[in-house]
Amino acid sequence: MASAQRSVLAKAEKHHPGVGQHVRKLTVPMRTLASVLLEHAITNVMLLQVDTEGYDAEIVGAALDEGLVPAVIQFEFRHLSAVALKALIARLEKLGYFVSVSSPDDMLAVRADLASPFAR
Repeated sequence: MASAQRSVLAKAEKHHPGVGQHVRKLTVPMRTLASVLLEHAITNVMLLQVDTEGYDAEIVGAALDEGLVPAVIQFEFRHLSAVALKALIARLEKLGYFVSVSSPDDMLAVRADLASPFAR
């Protein structure tokens, strides 16, 4: 298990007693999604799948800030606060995405210009 948020790891203690004793802090290099796409000459992203144990809103937001407009975005919402989730949904809808729950832990956002007319 990995997370940049200790609170997410602390919740794992309930299901994995003793896991906290194995938690350690690591410093790792960070790159933007835009820099990775540029390095590999990727110009079109159809699906953005995010499961970052509590940082999903930040990652999706950063991708949108960089001008990325994937056809489909799926992200985990169970670690997000109600305020963060509401803000992300509002932002996605403002950008023309239909947003819905796709599983008990995940949200799915589909660009309206690509969605079926039956999705409404």
